[in-house]
Amino acid sequence: MTDEKEEFIFDSNDIGEGSFNLRDYILCYTLLTDKIPSEVSSYDFFSKSKFTDIVLYYQKTVECEGYYYKEFTDKNPTMTSKDKRMMTGWNFVEYMGQRNEKE
Repeated sequence: MTDEKEEFIFDSNDIGEGSFNLRDYILCYTLLTDKIPSEVSSYDFFSKSKFTDIVLYYQKTVECEGYYYKEFTDKNPTMTSKDKRMMTGWNFVEYMGQRNEKE
């Protein structure tokens, strides 16, 4: 048996800052859903409705990135099929910064 302990810490602004760990949240949700009394502050963070909100937020983010990746590949017609599969040269945050500068 090991003495190592894992800590799962979620701050209220993690999602907005991009430091939210969805995998850890899903694990904690699985263990804690409907088990935290309503007397505990923020007990609803592991509720089914909050879980749905968080997963849908990430789904929308993935869809959004897919849209802009398609735009990126359209603007770079010399990319090979392998480059597109490997997403060579793609950085979502960087691309959005460059795209916003042009507007």
